[in-house]
Amino acid sequence: MSAAIDEIAQNYKAATEIQLYLTSPGGDVDAGKMGYQIVKDSPIPVTTVNMSSVESSATLIYCGAKKRLTMDDSIFLLHAPTVHDARDRDFSENMLVEKNEFNSRFRNIIKNIYHTCTNLTDDQIDKITYSEDNHMLLDNQHALAVGIATGGLSHFMPADAAYYIHDNN
Repeated sequence: MSAAIDEIAQNYKAATEIQLYLTSPGGDVDAGKMGYQIVKDSPIPVTTVNMSSVESSATLIYCGAKKRLTMDDSIFLLHAPTVHDARDRDFSENMLVEKNEFNSRFRNIIKNIYHTCTNLTDDQIDKITYSEDNHMLLDNQHALAVGIATGGLSHFMPADAAYYIHDNN
């Protein structure tokens, strides 16, 4: 994403806006944080658009923009981070402490970003990021009400150029 934004800035000097259309189930919190920073610090203002579903760490990327739009019938999932162990193994106490430290770090990243792009209270954000039982699945109206979305969009906006960024997995 960073390379695409840099290339747009280099090749389209008159560009006044980048429209970043997102649909993603999320993934890694660090990648979401990096995407947030790339969008936030873009030399050309970025408008993020939820095309269908922006979930989990993808909400962090979405939050990087000041102008955050949502298309009809889109959803957002805000929830607690988890730490995954691909080997499905047993853990000693010190390993659990380390996992907890990572999870606390991920919670703080999410909390700090949600403070910048929602009107949720500290208590609400704490609850969302602490337990899956407190997740929020937001439709368009609720996304606008909590401030994660700043407006709606009913159709794609025309663009002079298009770049596609996807995960091949």
